[in-house]
Amino acid sequence: MNRTRKLWIVLLVALLTPAIYAEESFSYADLQPSQGVERNVKACKYYGQEKQDKQAVASLINLLRDTTDSKVAVESAIALGYIKENGAATTALKDKIESTKDSDVVYASLIAILNITVQNKTYEPAAKQALEYADQNHRSDEFVSDIIDRIKAKLRIFQ
Repeated sequence: MNRTRKLWIVLLVALLTPAIYAEESFSYADLQPSQGVERNVKACKYYGQEKQDKQAVASLINLLRDTTDSKVAVESAIALGYIKENGAATTALKDKIESTKDSDVVYASLIAILNITVQNKTYEPAAKQALEYADQNHRSDEFVSDIIDRIKAKLRIFQ
C-alpha cells in the first residue's frame, strides 16, 4: 500500500470516528427501570462518571431502590459514589445493602459509601449502619470481606 493511500485511510477514519461515537443524550427519565437495562446503565454512567450531576441524585436513588437488575443497581451505586452527595444517597445505599443478597451490589454500595464519607469528611450514622450490617451479613464473599476491612481501616480517622 502506498503512502498516499495510507494517509487517505487514516484521514477517513479520523473524520468518521466522531460521527460513529457521537455523544448520546440522556434525560432523568432514562433513570427509570421502565427504560430498560442498557439505557439505565448508560444513563448512570453519564450522570455519575461523566457529569457528576447532583441533580440526578434523587433519580439515581429511585433507580437503585426500584430496580430488580443487579447491573443497574451496581451502576446506580457507582454513580452515587461518583457524585459524592451525602444524606439521602448514603441512606439509600445502606438500604440496598440491607435488602440485597447480591455481593456485586453490596461491594459497589460500600465503595460508594466510602467515597461519599471521605469526600464530605462525615461518617454518617447510615454509613456506620451499612458497614456494620455488611460486616455481619455479607462477609461470606471474599471481595466484600476485603473491602469491609479496608473501609474500616480508612474510616478510623472519623471515629
